Amino acid sequence: GVGSGTLGVSRAYTAEVTAQRARTTYLAWLSAVQYLGFSVTPLFGSIATLFFEDGSKVVDKSYFLLNEFTAPGYFLSILSAFTIGLLMTYFKDRRRSKPNSNRPKSKKRAGIEHVAASKTSLGISTHTACIL
Repeated sequence: GVGSGTLGVSRAYTAEVTAQRARTTYLAWLSAVQYLGFSVTPLFGSIATLFFEDGSKVVDKSYFLLNEFTAPGYFLSILSAFTIGLLMTYFKDRRRSKPNSNRPKSKKRAGIEHVAASKTSLGISTHTACIL
């Protein structure tokens, strides 16, 4: 779904804005929180099932049905919309400063960049092929 599509994006952003020495710690916390969300979210579905179980609180309009089966989906849709609204309102993108380009590169870094920039048999760089 939309929520699980953010896993890679949030990890890439965290890796981009954190220093290398702290990256493992931040990525571990991020993964822990994400998987905690995956494991706790079904609890909301169980609560909705219990709340609507007797059938007295069911809302049935011609275009809208709220019962024990649809309530978790509506709840998570509203929660996702709320989260997207918070992100659009308060999130400020932050980039690490670029390293000084005047400093010479190490042999290891130069070798990595050479391999990444080399062309494959398809005519695209190795870096682009890995992304695809």
